[in-house]
Amino acid sequence: MLKHGVNSLCRCCPAVTYCTFEYDPVVLLLSCLVGFEVTASSRHYVDRLFDLDPQKVLQGVIDMKNAVIGNNKQKANLIVLGAVPRLLYLLQQETSSTELRTECAVVLGSLAMGTENNVKSLLDCHIIPALLQGLLSPDLKFIEACLRCLRTIFISPVTPEDLLYTDATVISHLMALLSRSRYTQEYICQIFSHCCKGPDHQTILFNHGAVQNIAHLLVSTSYKVRHHNYLVFCMLL
Repeated sequence: MLKHGVNSLCRCCPAVTYCTFEYDPVVLLLSCLVGFEVTASSRHYVDRLFDLDPQKVLQGVIDMKNAVIGNNKQKANLIVLGAVPRLLYLLQQETSSTELRTECAVVLGSLAMGTENNVKSLLDCHIIPALLQGLLSPDLKFIEACLRCLRTIFISPVTPEDLLYTDATVISHLMALLSRSRYTQEYICQIFSHCCKGPDHQTILFNHGAVQNIAHLLVSTSYKVRHHNYLVFCMLL
């Protein structure tokens, strides 16, 4: 999505202070065709992600979260302006506060709720490995935010289901997270129900104890958990 050159403040390589980047002409053209204009206010949101004051960065992410709710134009603007790589960078930094990392996951999840092109842009930035790494955190709210974002991405028709199975340890860890909260149960079951698309996927889930781990959720007090759990069993049959 982003290309490098020389002499401008970098928005695509957060670890580098200066380099050049230019927006993908295809992305810009698509943005123009649907009437999305890169506005000064949108650029302001991205600029705040690079502030040297961690509290100002956090407030910038929170303000960005509020700005994109139900606003596909704003989502497209921020993606074109390079917000996604910076949000992923902040999400993965150990020096970032848990609150900041959680808010970044929430914003990324909101961006994924836009158009299919939004999801493609997120996938191009390798969002899935970053979110899966986030699941190793001990903080439950951050885990739930990462799972919610993963759920939104995996239910998109443009996301290859095989991306869930590239690392054998991922399924085992998801099974272990089922007991953490009602939300982890809901999101993980929804991910499984959308990513079980054939005998190979069924075998992997069976071998990792899917039936034993989710059977009790059929009587969950949460309708959403019961519903998505039922769908998983349907896909496993």
